[in-house]
Amino acid sequence: MNRLDRMVWVDLETTGLDPAKDVILELAITITDGDFTLLDYEHWVVARCVPEERQPAHPIVQGMHDKSGLWEECRMARLGLATVEEEAVSFLKRVAPDYKGPICGASPHFDMSFLKVELPKLAAMFNHRTFDVSTLKQFLMQKTGEPWPKGKEAHRALPDILESIEVAKQFARVVCP
Repeated sequence: MNRLDRMVWVDLETTGLDPAKDVILELAITITDGDFTLLDYEHWVVARCVPEERQPAHPIVQGMHDKSGLWEECRMARLGLATVEEEAVSFLKRVAPDYKGPICGASPHFDMSFLKVELPKLAAMFNHRTFDVSTLKQFLMQKTGEPWPKGKEAHRALPDILESIEVAKQFARVVCP
């Protein structure tokens, strides 16, 4: 395993936790260097007639996306899922050509499970590894007994992913002062 000169961070907002019945509403991709410096980012809201598509959202998810304004943005959005995937793949090829590294984020296995179902071309651009800031926070809590300070939890893809990058930077300062 080599040190990465580029890291690709992904965050999704969805209608729930099950990729077999729930759908992607929002996608953000950010690119950092190996020191977690933001280099580029892109963000898409998927045109969905939600929550009517597939299963209705869980009431907690419904309220979360009502509060954040995501439901309304999905109703107003013009990009379908196929276009979002095409643009996301094009973005990644442009800013991180030949990337075959891990998917990075907070619990990126969750995001990958949805990518494999709804955006398989994008999912195929990552290797089998993950860089998971949730695991880093859990590790620190296990070792120190202190929970990581709670984040803003915007429940929007781009702010959440930027927060994950900040967690990685803070963790690096703690572990490698």
